[in-house]
Amino acid sequence: SVGSEDTRSALNSYFARANYGFKNKYLFTLTGRIDGSSKFGANTKYGFFPSGSFAWRISEEDFAKGIPNLSNLKFRVSVGQTGNQEIGSYVTQTFIGSENVALGDAVYPGLFPNSVGNPDLKWETTTQYNTGIDIGFFNSRINASFEYYYKLTSDMLLDLPLPLSTTTGEVKKNYGEIENSGFEFTIGTHNIKSKDLNWFTDITFAANKNKIKQLGPTGADILRNYWVGGANTVLREGESVASFFGIHRLGTYSTEEASLAARYGFVPGDVKYEDKNGDGVISFVADGDVLGSAFPTFDMDVNNSFTYKNFDFSLDIRISYGAKKENRTNHSSEDRQAMANGKNSILNAWRPDHQNTDIGQVRPGNGGAYYQTYPDTHWIEDASFIRGDGATLGYTFSKPLIDRLGLDKLRVYASARNFFVITDYSGYDPEGSDSDNMDGITPGMDFFMYPRPANYTLGVNLIF
Repeated sequence: SVGSEDTRSALNSYFARANYGFKNKYLFTLTGRIDGSSKFGANTKYGFFPSGSFAWRISEEDFAKGIPNLSNLKFRVSVGQTGNQEIGSYVTQTFIGSENVALGDAVYPGLFPNSVGNPDLKWETTTQYNTGIDIGFFNSRINASFEYYYKLTSDMLLDLPLPLSTTTGEVKKNYGEIENSGFEFTIGTHNIKSKDLNWFTDITFAANKNKIKQLGPTGADILRNYWVGGANTVLREGESVASFFGIHRLGTYSTEEASLAARYGFVPGDVKYEDKNGDGVISFVADGDVLGSAFPTFDMDVNNSFTYKNFDFSLDIRISYGAKKENRTNHSSEDRQAMANGKNSILNAWRPDHQNTDIGQVRPGNGGAYYQTYPDTHWIEDASFIRGDGATLGYTFSKPLIDRLGLDKLRVYASARNFFVITDYSGYDPEGSDSDNMDGITPGMDFFMYPRPANYTLGVNLIF
């Protein structure tokens, strides 16, 4: 078939800002902007997004100038709104599609609505509140900053499901709210300050909590990322948008539990799952639950840099704690049905003489080898880590030498990136997702993803 396509979108915005400062101690900013997007409905193309902030330089007050060694103290607070219009063009329109229809002994072309328009679709809005304190001591040799934020995204641009019997299945509407809150703390210190030796340390600590406050009109779960056995992730009110979904694996049925296994249609050696609702049936959706979030509890970065005469050295260590990762290879490399070179964990599989294990047996069934599998707690692993993000050692040659060479600067260095990682995660890398499973919402799904490489570099910097 032959076809063509042409898309277009346009923005129209108005922006105004007013700044006011009094005695260099009290600082005010007010901003207002009006944005219009052709992507939205005819009735709601424009949105108004105001913001305001206030800062108080406490260190400029007379009572603060007497505080020993205080070089800076500033309090700040702000509130503002932003809009999101990242949707496709023409999603508010209803389009007509064509299909051939068999009527009697002949085929006729037919027309049908292949999209559902929404002339009232409007801007998604994010409202954020920030408050923070900046403080410095000893002529700014110690600087610290603490900030708390609360962010609420509302009128989200979501695809809501519709009955397939009368529609094409979905419509873009403004529903849902997501909440993000947390704090960030940074501190920078000049630990040693001398002619030959200087040592700087910068530490950043950030903790964020993400929660879905409202989904569609009914608030029902939205199961996503279907794979072997069922959905792997879920959008659920009160939980993170990066929530994994599955059932709880309790181990395997022993020979003494033959009657219990038979009640659920299993035999000794099969994987044992939790009957969460107690109805006597293992149902993935009914017995499934949130198994953790791919978002970490906190992230931390520690950077130290040194200079000693002509030498310089820096070391950057990154820490992440609390994230979960779905290791899908725990399914395909342990089921022993159609893949060779399985994990060595299958050596721990159930046998009559070895029954205390989470790895079930493989038995005949379904026309071949049978191994039951669902997304479950056995797939979910702790993805906390300590990573050597970077290290650099350099030497800058002295001026007499570079003058003889006709250069302005000569520096040689060696650097390493991602040169170690400490983690309990059993896969190649505790961070990231493989490209086939990137959905833009839930990170941390691993199906034989490539590990992040370690890079080592030797280099020369020349200026002439």
